[in-house]
Amino acid sequence: MRSERGFTLPELVAAIALMIILVAISVLWLRPVDLTAQNRSAQRQLHIATIAQALVKYRAANQHFPEGIPKEFTEIGSVAEKGYDLCTALVPIYLKRMPLEPQIGVTYKNGSAQSPSGDPCDKQEGLTYLSGYYIKQNPDGGVELESSEAGEGLVLPEQ
Repeated sequence: MRSERGFTLPELVAAIALMIILVAISVLWLRPVDLTAQNRSAQRQLHIATIAQALVKYRAANQHFPEGIPKEFTEIGSVAEKGYDLCTALVPIYLKRMPLEPQIGVTYKNGSAQSPSGDPCDKQEGLTYLSGYYIKQNPDGGVELESSEAGEGLVLPEQ
């Protein structure tokens, strides 16, 4: 008489079916969450806070914000007639490099878009930029910064 150990076919089918059901439930219940939008939003808020901090440092050193800040929201950038360039006022003394909005900030070299990896304020490289962030001066002398996304902005009082 032969003694065999092992599982019968019905036992194997039942175990495999149970495993398939558990995997299906876990995939449906523990759906992976895409955090890309939240990461970009956090990065925008950090960039706006960084620019604001540099403006506050500039104001502390000079008793006023940089000259010529527009009265209407204008994109921070060095592209002629499209932006207000903060590089000359803030970089490199108050700001290490000009932050660019994660999705739409862009640098240009000789009119063609470049990867925003280098410093957009580097005039030796012949770069121009549009940051994707907006600035305006309020009637009371304060400054407002805003992102391209609604609800992401900051107001700096005059003093």
